[in-house]
Amino acid sequence: MIMGACRSAAVPAASLLASQVRQGLPRSSYFDGGPSGPPFAFGGGFGNTGSMTDDEIQSRWRYRYANYAKAVSWLREGCDLVATRGLTRFEQAGVIQHFEMTWELGWKLLADLLVADGLPLERGAPRAVVRAAQESGLIADGQVWIDMIDARNKLSHLYDERLAADLLTVIARDFLPSLEALEAHVRARS
Repeated sequence: MIMGACRSAAVPAASLLASQVRQGLPRSSYFDGGPSGPPFAFGGGFGNTGSMTDDEIQSRWRYRYANYAKAVSWLREGCDLVATRGLTRFEQAGVIQHFEMTWELGWKLLADLLVADGLPLERGAPRAVVRAAQESGLIADGQVWIDMIDARNKLSHLYDERLAADLLTVIARDFLPSLEALEAHVRARS
């Protein structure tokens, strides 16, 4: 997933992963939603939770939220650097990777919350999750989340330094506030 995309910029994520392995958590827990696996592991889309109890569904989004809140905090730190000084290419790659990781956790958190609220999804694709999240009131800015999907797809294949610098500005100015709004919304819900 993200770690495979750019291993050299994944040092903080690799350290976290090593820490989780030492704690006995499965390797996938940080990136895929925790001990219960990815949100689409139930088969038949997000709405089919199989044999998961209500408590397991609730603990699943809470676990993902804890990781999402950390990721938003790290991305905020990176965006603060973008605002205060020029970044090296390596630092730019790190901020971009933290955006990708935060976005991945964000849309999967949205999916988990929709399932926890009893709003099953027919498809587990990010765009479908974003649309359903906006319709349910979990997010108010669905178009910004769609723009994040498009930016994330561009960033996955980015080799143009000027485009990277422009996208860093967009991440800090446009995307971070929406990611923070979801974090605040879920914190209030907890």
